[in-house]
This record gives sequence, C-alpha cells and structure tokens, in this order.
Amino acid sequence: MLADFDNDADLDLAIANGHIYPQVNHHPELGFTYRQRNLLMANDGNGRFVDLTERAGPGFALEQVSRGLAAGDYDNDGDLDLLVINLDEAPNLLRNDSPRGNWLTIIAEIPPGDGPVLGTRAWIQIGDQKLYRDVASSDSYVSSHDPRMHFGLGKAEKVDRLTVRWFDGSETRLEDIQVNQFLRIRKEPVGIR
Repeated sequence: MLADFDNDADLDLAIANGHIYPQVNHHPELGFTYRQRNLLMANDGNGRFVDLTERAGPGFALEQVSRGLAAGDYDNDGDLDLLVINLDEAPNLLRNDSPRGNWLTIIAEIPPGDGPVLGTRAWIQIGDQKLYRDVASSDSYVSSHDPRMHFGLGKAEKVDRLTVRWFDGSETRLEDIQVNQFLRIRKEPVGIR
C-alpha cells in the first residue's frame, strides 16, 4: 500500500508479507520461510524507497503470514495507522507515533439518496505541488481503508487550493485552508448548483 505515513507530502510504502505455501519451510535451500516480516519503506522524495523496517517498531519485528493492510487514522491524531490482516491469527493494529509534518484530512459527505461517496476524488495544491486522493472501497486483501482522504503536507502551513470531484462530475472548491484539521465537505444536493 502507498500512503503518507510521515506526513511529508510523498507516498511511502507498507508491504504485508507471508509466503503462500507453508511447505516452503521444508526447503531451507530456497531461502524463504512461510512466516515473514512486513516491510515499511519511506519515500526519500526522489522516487526511491528507503527500508525503515528495522526502526519501525515492534509491530514490524513480528514474523507472521500477513495478507492485507488497511490504513486509517484510528486515533484521530493526524497520522495514518495500520491494521495488518494475518492468516489464522488476530490482526495487528500498528499505531503510528513517528515524527511528522502537517496534514489535512478530508471527510467527503453526500446527502442520503444522492449517490455513493466511493469514487470521490480530491486534490490539493500546496505551492507548485499537487496531491491526489480517492475514496476507494479497498486496496488490499480483505481490507478497507479509512474513507477519509488523508494528505501529508510536510512543512506547508496552509493549503492553497482544494478541489473535490464528486461521482457525478460536479466539483466543490475551497482556497486558503488551515492545516492540521479534519475538514468536512458536503456535496450539494442534486438539483442545486
């Protein structure tokens, strides 16, 4: 999964691992095991990923057969946490308490009966940088992410422009938005423009 775990305005990478064949443990010459560690890779801002797994905390030291990941700010502190789905074991909730930059989380709402929030897309402009997020049903096996759209902003102290495109093609636009907040945006009811 790609998500901005350190709020520096670029997407980092978390990987759920676990071999698909338990029999691999009977063949050490292959160099694989059934239970594996999950990975956390930080985007260095130049299109490369740096392996942070060793420094990512005890949740990334576990060897399990993981199958899915879901990201969301479960504790509402402005950073993305992870829920790891494991085969034949309880899931692991990994709370993100790493140092981080500023952030903005968009809560898209649609009036009852006006259609789905799925497929809603938002993009923000901070300086000359544009960041995009979508509301999707899932991105990982038996996992569904927080439907709120989270943007890491780095050191930006405001969002210059926000555009939300709804499923029907209509848009909502705002400018000069404060950072470090949950911003609720409601689609206008059908027929009102």
